Amino acid sequence: MPVIQYLCDHCGKVLEKIVSEKYPANLTYSPPNTISHFFQCSNPDCQAKFIAWEEDSGKLTWELKEEEIFKNILKGVSERKERAMLKEEKEKLNQEKAELERMLAENPQRISIIKKEMENIKIQVNKLTDEYEERSIQVTHLEEAMEKGRLRLQEIDKRLRELIHIK
Repeated sequence: MPVIQYLCDHCGKVLEKIVSEKYPANLTYSPPNTISHFFQCSNPDCQAKFIAWEEDSGKLTWELKEEEIFKNILKGVSERKERAMLKEEKEKLNQEKAELERMLAENPQRISIIKKEMENIKIQVNKLTDEYEERSIQVTHLEEAMEKGRLRLQEIDKRLRELIHIK
């Protein structure tokens, strides 16, 4: 896709675009609701500086500026851009600060709730451990009783075989 190149009125060389500013705050160099484009000549021997403002229709209106005035306007553009970036950074930091403050305010309560839940779980675990030990003892007693019962059953069977002839 072809790129639009603008030529210097003084020497005919290509103009270099420096920066653009949408809806400039300083309306002394361009009308409201336009986009200002700042250009300088690419020829090092030519000192031409231009500001072109673009209307909604896309029409560009060009104005040649003296170097000192151009630099002052460009300095203002840079300062506004820097302020805008700093303002954006400040907004992000304020949002992050609010989130951190909310987290710091909420977390102690959440920690307290979780600790209570952990204590309840610990109590339940201790109860289950006690119940497990009780049941384990019951199983051991039942297994011992079964073993004694088997031995006694064997003794009874043996004795009954001995007494089989008695009616």
